[in-house]
Amino acid sequence: MRASLPALLLSFAMIAWSSLAAAQSAASPPLQYARQGWTIEDRQAFYTTSQGSRMMPYAWFKALRRLDADQPFGGDQLQRYGYLPNEKSKLNPEGLPVGFVIDGDAATGYLGMTCAACHTAEIEYQQKDGSAGRLRIDGAPATANFQLFLAELTAASRATLDDSDRFQAFARAVQGSRYSVTRTNQLKTDFAAWVKQFGDFMDKSLPSQSWGPGRLDAFGMIFNRVAGKDLGIADNIKVADAPVSYPFL
Repeated sequence: MRASLPALLLSFAMIAWSSLAAAQSAASPPLQYARQGWTIEDRQAFYTTSQGSRMMPYAWFKALRRLDADQPFGGDQLQRYGYLPNEKSKLNPEGLPVGFVIDGDAATGYLGMTCAACHTAEIEYQQKDGSAGRLRIDGAPATANFQLFLAELTAASRATLDDSDRFQAFARAVQGSRYSVTRTNQLKTDFAAWVKQFGDFMDKSLPSQSWGPGRLDAFGMIFNRVAGKDLGIADNIKVADAPVSYPFL
């Protein structure tokens, strides 16, 4: 008996869904944690407690779009840079990656980072039965590409400022129901000031040869921030071109 078209389409859909589910399962084996004597609360406190780091207003980060895809800049929990996902919870209501936090609240606070972003590792391995496993090791060196994250954050911010359509979409996302021309004009002034100072700092600090995944010139970047940006002495900012691997904590 010849199958009907709807039945065939349903069969194809079920096969496709099963294949996708199998692929996702294979790509994301169950996560286990190294036995380090930590409670769940200890771990989440390490991942999500603000240390006062302020990179950019969180509302701006949330509204920012990627340049290579029509998606929020942080929509994949920054996994494309090697950062580790962290589930939404009371301590992580916005579902930020491990080591990324909001200093303040989501509406008026700032996106920042903690030690966990650079000092939390995860490895995938094959178990004796052939199945895949994932092991999270807290305090171990991350494999994230911090320079690429900074460079693309700078590029996306500059493109948002320079492209009127992109900026209007950004402004509406930031303001939501409070959108107005007056607020948009003020937002553009504030955002332009942030883009200039952040972009200028990255232009002077980031080397032409990438640090690569799992490496960072932390001393150079911290020196530039303290002795150059915070003291307001631009000549103190030098290229951070001495990367080393992240250490264990």
